[in-house]
Amino acid sequence: MNIVSVADNLWVARQPLRFLGVEIGTRMTVVRLSNNDFSLLQILCTFSLRLTTLLYLYPDSPV
Repeated sequence: MNIVSVADNLWVARQPLRFLGVEIGTRMTVVRLSNNDFSLLQILCTFSLRLTTLLYLYPDSPV
C-alpha cells in the first residue's frame, strides 16, 4: 500500500486490487477536517486499505 501526502491535511492511499484477472487498483482520499476528524472519500476501497490508512495517521491508536 502507498500513502502519499498531497497537501496539508490531505492524503491519497492506493493499493493494488485484481478483479477477474485485471489489475484495477483501489484508491482512497483522506481529508483532515478543521475539528481534527477525518473524512474518507473512497473509490473501490477495501477494509484493509481503510484500516491501514487510519493506523498510519494514528500510530498510537489501540485498534
